[in-house]
Amino acid sequence: MTTLRGYIDPRQVAVAPPARTPRPVPFEATVLGARVVLILVDDVTGRSRYLRDYRATSEVVTDGAGTRVVGVAPERDWYAWSLASRDGDCPHSELWPAELVWAE
Repeated sequence: MTTLRGYIDPRQVAVAPPARTPRPVPFEATVLGARVVLILVDDVTGRSRYLRDYRATSEVVTDGAGTRVVGVAPERDWYAWSLASRDGDCPHSELWPAELVWAE
């Protein structure tokens, strides 16, 4: 088995920054424009999937039913909206339960 000992000078190895771990969005957080991960839970199996490449199009708000929600849109739509003018609501935006939105 070959090792790298003797081939790499440890003083010249750069340490990578720690990975950015998604974290839950608290109620008072400012998330507008932040990259977010959406959690999609299958009610039948209880398994969850993570949907990436989304941006928050609103802050955390309370809808008419009293549920905390965040407006989210696919990143490509968010960029098109933000570069154009940001007038009105972002196209293809939808409300997602805040406890299932994690900020990157």
